[in-house]
Amino acid sequence: MKKTISLIMMVVLILSYVTGSFAGTLAKFERNSSTDWTLRSDLKHMGSTSTTYKITEYTRPINVEVFFTAAGINKWGCISSTQCTYDKDSTVGEIYFDDGDVQVPYVARVTINANTSGHINKWKIKIFRDNYYNRSENEQQPAYMAHAFGLAYGLEPMITNGAMNKSISGDLPGLGTNSYIPESEKMGMKIVTHQHLHGTTGNYTYSEPTSTQHKVSCSDCNSYFLQNHTATYTSLGATGHRVTKCTHCTYSSTKTEPHTFTYRSGRYYCNSCDYSTTDPGGGTT
Repeated sequence: MKKTISLIMMVVLILSYVTGSFAGTLAKFERNSSTDWTLRSDLKHMGSTSTTYKITEYTRPINVEVFFTAAGINKWGCISSTQCTYDKDSTVGEIYFDDGDVQVPYVARVTINANTSGHINKWKIKIFRDNYYNRSENEQQPAYMAHAFGLAYGLEPMITNGAMNKSISGDLPGLGTNSYIPESEKMGMKIVTHQHLHGTTGNYTYSEPTSTQHKVSCSDCNSYFLQNHTATYTSLGATGHRVTKCTHCTYSSTKTEPHTFTYRSGRYYCNSCDYSTTDPGGGTT
């Protein structure tokens, strides 16, 4: 029977400072109480499934280190070791095995840098050698790697049963080789790799309308974003037009708004309704 990965480890995140504007798409993902993922507060993220890494200061043969690293990557399912690939000359990612302090209760420390779009362009996973090698190879080491790569791609730890479990005790119970990451948590990885984006279509429900916006809830990733009403308008002639109803939610209004015009071929055309005139001051239609 499959077991859910419960990575109970204490990971220290060192935040990198980057100037510039960050990718606005991730601002559309607000968590609900049932959301099984957490993005970095600064929204820095990989922005792609593809990256490369080298492995340094390792003890076992390099093919063994790559094997267990790849096993951790592949636990995500939505990224794979054919996309996140080992390259001995990589200048992007590094997995560094450090002697470290065996008294430290966690296994890995992750640092990242990002460009002005908020996309991670350099990352490093420092593995505390003794803490990592003391874990079982087929069970726990891939699970720890899955957690570390979640951090490297732009997720944060949280109290959950999944790969991004936030440590309290700093240790990890035994995991079977068939342990897996739940689909609800994989959505976080799909978000930071831009496999799942909120656009104009999707499995959405619309609620909580205000005079200007409504809440759009995505049933795929259990998050929401706020969206301005998309309204229909009824012309009232020269006096203006009426906002009748939002095309998505239940919002409606009897408020009269003035026309705003665009001039084309000798006439002024309202930007919202079907009213047009040669005289925007109130002339003929």
